[in-house]
Amino acid sequence: MAPRPRSLLLASGQRLFPAGWGGGELTAHDFLTGLAREGWRVRAIGACSPSDQRVLAAKLSSFFEERPGPVADGPDVLYDVGYPVRIAPEAEFERRVRAAIAEDPPDVVFVQALGWPAAAAAAREAGRPVVLYVLADEVLRIPIPERGPDLVLFDSDAHRRSLEGKFPFGGEVFYPPVDLSRVRTEAPGPSGALTLANPMPVKGLDVFLELAVAFPDRRFLAVEGWLLPPYVAKRLARHANVEVWPWQHDMRRVYRETAIALVPSAFEPFGRLPIEAGCCGVPSITSGVGGLPESAGAARHVPLESGIEPWIRAVEEWSAPPAWTDASASARAWAERFDLPVAIERFRTLVAPLIGSP
Repeated sequence: MAPRPRSLLLASGQRLFPAGWGGGELTAHDFLTGLAREGWRVRAIGACSPSDQRVLAAKLSSFFEERPGPVADGPDVLYDVGYPVRIAPEAEFERRVRAAIAEDPPDVVFVQALGWPAAAAAAREAGRPVVLYVLADEVLRIPIPERGPDLVLFDSDAHRRSLEGKFPFGGEVFYPPVDLSRVRTEAPGPSGALTLANPMPVKGLDVFLELAVAFPDRRFLAVEGWLLPPYVAKRLARHANVEVWPWQHDMRRVYRETAIALVPSAFEPFGRLPIEAGCCGVPSITSGVGGLPESAGAARHVPLESGIEPWIRAVEEWSAPPAWTDASASARAWAERFDLPVAIERFRTLVAPLIGSP
């Protein structure tokens, strides 16, 4: 008799892929995709605030343009991206989680983002083990319950250490799974663009624009992540060698144009982009903050406080074909350690004490 498939319910108090395209949403999507490939039954419940309804509708409309799209279930939105997703109004999130657990009790409830205490309480009342994934400092922005989850996972060791003394529950490091097959392509070589994803001040906009001035004959590419504020769009438009691309469903188009990924972030608990870029042979230059030394171990790390000159020298060095080729190979090798099969095996090991063997 074949073993019963394992099941997991992901409950996140935010919009989920493809209604959200940030690191948390992509991590959840790749994680669920990886589990589904291993035979797990997975589903997800997210939430949307009233102020985000227009963004939710626009993102879903864009993504599902040429495929079966979402359907309404009262105030909820249902769709399928390789697993079923329900996006509920914020005020209904906890009720939807309770209903989903009662209807089809999962082996484990995986919670993240702002709604995690309510989802964890619902799971615990139903006798289901709870795993909390800490991807950002949002866990500090809400009341913290006295009783913690059964297992806490942190996206990087740097992030785990930064929360010591602030967040009362310790745990293990579980690097965000990255589906390399979703982004894998070929980089254009050292003459391609210098690219910044999500060109916002906290993501290193100033460094990006200073480099555009320092290299007027190089092509620079800014790819929208969060909605681009008008003042940022105006700053980018002042530079003739800077192209601005809208939010991309398929980042392979970006990596096919990119010689070097720029990650001059002021804050980065982990940092997925160097992994995605790296699997395409695109090396990264980063600020080295937070989890970037872990996610981009093969990258060049230049502290922001060192000024722009070290960034200029790093770009100059990797503009030479031999140096770029070496950096490209190192980036590819480093990225492989984060691929889905590796991550899913790590998760199975971590969760085994809670759910046992199939």
